[in-house]
Amino acid sequence: MAEGEQRHALNFRRFGDRVRQARERRGWSQRELARQSGVDIGWVNRVESGERHGISLERAWQLAEALELTLNDLMVDRDSERQAVEVGMSGIVATSTV
Repeated sequence: MAEGEQRHALNFRRFGDRVRQARERRGWSQRELARQSGVDIGWVNRVESGERHGISLERAWQLAEALELTLNDLMVDRDSERQAVEVGMSGIVATSTV
């Protein structure tokens, strides 16, 4: 990594929260999300509860596609991104952005 860069790890709890929120906005049950995305309902439950770690890109893509979102929508913590921009705008150099 270059100086000043920070590595961003996927926060699985936040990822699961975003999946759950998107599913609920559509009015879907976990069973319906599993059906629409082609994954197991138990897997959806573990993702939403933050118990599932090491989610493959393919599985994340299946969820995003079923929910009509981008991978970015599910993976990027918009609150952290917004804070980095606000810190940068206040004259303090932001050392990491998403």
